[in-house]
Amino acid sequence: MLTLEILGIGICIETEDAEVESLFEATYGAMRRQAPGQDLRYRIGRSDGAEELTLTRNGGAVQTAEDEGELLWLFDGDLAVELQKLRSDLFFLHSAVLNVRGRGCLLVGGIGAGKSTTAWALSHFGGRYSSDELAPVDLGALEVHAYPRALCLKDEPPVPYQLPETTVRTTRAMYVPAGSMPGGMNGRGALSVSSVIVINHEAEASQPRLRRLGKAEAAVRIYPHALNALAHSGQGLDAVIRIASGCACFELTRGELSATCKQIESLLAESADPGFGATTEPPGGG
Repeated sequence: MLTLEILGIGICIETEDAEVESLFEATYGAMRRQAPGQDLRYRIGRSDGAEELTLTRNGGAVQTAEDEGELLWLFDGDLAVELQKLRSDLFFLHSAVLNVRGRGCLLVGGIGAGKSTTAWALSHFGGRYSSDELAPVDLGALEVHAYPRALCLKDEPPVPYQLPETTVRTTRAMYVPAGSMPGGMNGRGALSVSSVIVINHEAEASQPRLRRLGKAEAAVRIYPHALNALAHSGQGLDAVIRIASGCACFELTRGELSATCKQIESLLAESADPGFGATTEPPGGG
């Protein structure tokens, strides 16, 4: 049995399958804790006379998966939805989160934008890992809570960012345990949000391009990546305006990974200057 605590919520995962237990320990073990109570109780087994895996939550409907890769995909999605229901006070973004130079950096992007690959590379430059999937933001404090599930990659990263031996490989993805991130983990505490980088979907350029976003454009670019917008006032618009107004926001067109990471580091170091405030609009306004 694996017990977790995520955002103050107690989660229990029960299984008698050793391979499944090892898979979940690798992907969610960084959030292991003897949680007070069990708000969510998952049971994983196998169908009678079949190789299919079964997943149930709190004794409810049964979901089936053909293999461990699909099982983990189903669990990830179910858990993300339940966390949003139980912690509707938080604003959830589809985002990677790292502590870069002591400052919280959110990498926002859709599926295939490259946020996880960029997060993996930034970890080699000292970025401390907090999440690669969910960014639960406390809007009042403008802080993001940790969600250190294993970093998930669909494709092998380029040299020199090869994956470690501890990587768990499934039929759907590759998972790097949070404890194996080169830059280490940020810890379980909340991290002040100082910057948001929106990764666009253009083909990668030979050289990376970072562009400062004004508050209005930043809010428009962040909003599509909100997961529980309807749980917040103004259908989530107030939330993205709060984030866009409270930190420095940028658009990134990725280039070669090392060059991209160096430019992000340089940008965040510059934005730490008090004269580079988030309330200052770029030339031409928002």
